[in-house]
Formats: sequence, C-alpha cells, structure tokens
Amino acid sequence: MNEYFETVIFEFLSCNDFHSNTLGDIVWVAKKYFSWLIQQGNQNLCDVGVDEVQRFMIYCSRHMKSSSVHNVKLYMKKLYRYLTVKGYSVDSYEGLFAFRVSRESRMFPAIPQEEIAVTLEMIDRRLPKGKRDYAIILLGIVTGLRAVDIARLKLNDIDWKNGEIRIVQSKTGKSLTLPLTKDVGEARVVSW
Repeated sequence: MNEYFETVIFEFLSCNDFHSNTLGDIVWVAKKYFSWLIQQGNQNLCDVGVDEVQRFMIYCSRHMKSSSVHNVKLYMKKLYRYLTVKGYSVDSYEGLFAFRVSRESRMFPAIPQEEIAVTLEMIDRRLPKGKRDYAIILLGIVTGLRAVDIARLKLNDIDWKNGEIRIVQSKTGKSLTLPLTKDVGEARVVSW
C-alpha cells in the first residue's frame, strides 16, 4: 500500500459509521483492492475505471470462496459510492455491483445426541447456577442461537403466553422470532 491509498482508506473510514463487526472486513476489502491496483500499475485512482473494477471482481471470483466474493462485492459498492461522492471516481458502478453471488451455506457437523445428553446430565440442576446453565445450553441446542444472543437475552424477550422468543440478532441487527419449544420453556421448571 502506498500513502495515497492509505489516505483514501483513512478518509473512507472517517466518513462512515461502520458497525464494529464489519469494520475489519471493509478494511480488508479496501486494502485488497488497492494492493491489487498497485500490482496492476495504478499508483492512484486517476486512470482507474470500469475495466479495472471488473478485472478485480473476476480476480476475486477465481481466488476466493463465493461467501468472500459476496462480501467483496458488498464493500466495493460502499467504497465506490464514497469514491464517487468525493470525486475520486467518475462513476459508482452500481450496475456493475448488482450481480448476485450464490453463497454456499455452511453446515456444521451436529453434536451427537449422546454427547448432548452427557453434557446436560453433568450439570448440577439442584443449584441456581446449574439451573441457569442447563436452560442456557438447552436453549442453544434447540434454537441454534449464537452465544452472544443468548448472553444478551432478557426476560422481556420471551413471550411466554405466545411461546416465542423475540430478539434483535447481534451479528446481523435483524429481528428474529423463534418458537419457545416446550423443553426449553420448561427447562427452568424441570430443573427444580
């Protein structure tokens, strides 16, 4: 990276209020793109146009997983909006970044039922801490909620009457409603 591109990245980050979960990815994409431009002989953005942007996206599609290409496309779109507003680029290339990336969904291996049973049996449910731990682990197993969302769960997130858990996911910021299954709902009672 040269000083010119470092300055552009600094200005880009300073003008936007990116969520802390995505900030590292945005910096990674910007540095990857600008480093690639330097390798192609561009020391600044003066002569960079649609051809370079297309070639970079093709390069990414050949060297990255589709989930990474999806992120590159997303953050390049944000970067080029900024570059256009600030006069670094004559076009934001919105149409160029409109393509759809089919992302493979990762499937993590399931924990065998025997291991789940052994784990739950090891919890001393006679103690308040054990009752809590049992309910937390069962909630994670049954709903698949992320640990951070379970840790932030409040009593008012649980609609006991309608049998639902309603949260805003920490990672995505999206609302999520999950069924409060009988086994999870009764975990606190069964533990007594």
